[in-house]
Amino acid sequence: MRVIIAGLPYFAKILQSDLASFDPINKYVFCDTYYSLFDKFRFSMLLPFTDLVISLNGVSDKSGSLELAVKLGKKIFMLWQGTDVLLAKERFKNNTIYSKYINYAIHFSDSLILIEELKEIGIKADLLNFKHIEINQSTTKHYKDISVYSYIPEGKEVFYGLDFIIPLFGMFPEIEFKIIGTHGKSYPKYPNVNYYGWLDKKSYQDICNKTPIFIRLTEHDGYSRSVLEAISSGNEVIWNMNHELCHYVKRDSIEVSEKLREVIQLIKNRGMTKNLNNIQWAEKNLNIQNIIGKFKEKIEEYI
Repeated sequence: MRVIIAGLPYFAKILQSDLASFDPINKYVFCDTYYSLFDKFRFSMLLPFTDLVISLNGVSDKSGSLELAVKLGKKIFMLWQGTDVLLAKERFKNNTIYSKYINYAIHFSDSLILIEELKEIGIKADLLNFKHIEINQSTTKHYKDISVYSYIPEGKEVFYGLDFIIPLFGMFPEIEFKIIGTHGKSYPKYPNVNYYGWLDKKSYQDICNKTPIFIRLTEHDGYSRSVLEAISSGNEVIWNMNHELCHYVKRDSIEVSEKLREVIQLIKNRGMTKNLNNIQWAEKNLNIQNIIGKFKEKIEEYI
């Protein structure tokens, strides 16, 4: 069995690596059909010998790669994640949605909220988790101090809610805030705030391990990998989406500040220890056997 995985490169690479390590018998190939001309050519060369194409995003406009896959009668998975749902909803509203691949493919998402949003525009998607998270083996049991981190990509500060986080810097001057992704060049500077820009995996995991609180306040979201990584590290997670292990807030600085005070006290009350319940949940629910094993079963069922 050969499977080509395309779409959002970051997630596609991870899924390809997870499937390849879990199932070395079959062939899983990542093709960067977004940015690489070579990979677009490679995709077209491999496609005749491929059983399934997995798109790591829903496609509601024209795509050369999917056009070829449909022409050759190849089966297609679409895994909807977040922004792709927003684009599809907007195109549906404007009557500009391109439905050829949508009608041809089978659809999945790992977010129940996104599944409901897709249903509103006539796309039936089933729940399928695909984000396997390795538990941080360097995780210690105690934090040295209270600090907060958030992932906010460069150029997407508004979408990721930095404007709602900035007021917290002044409200909690005794707490260090670690902002990963952006350098915050056009934003005010505070002595208790560090902008890290992009970090490699090891550096990011080190911050997850040492920082007790993670905040995520996006305009729209799916089943966020950064949230799952924070949970698996034993962090307390403040999120403007509902999740059984997270502290729900609206995108409102006052509400977030009140929730942050509660979470700080919660951590202090348990002696600055990590949230072991979060780690145990991740070990049970996000392990490779549970996530990638079931994903492989779904592939085999469809093929």
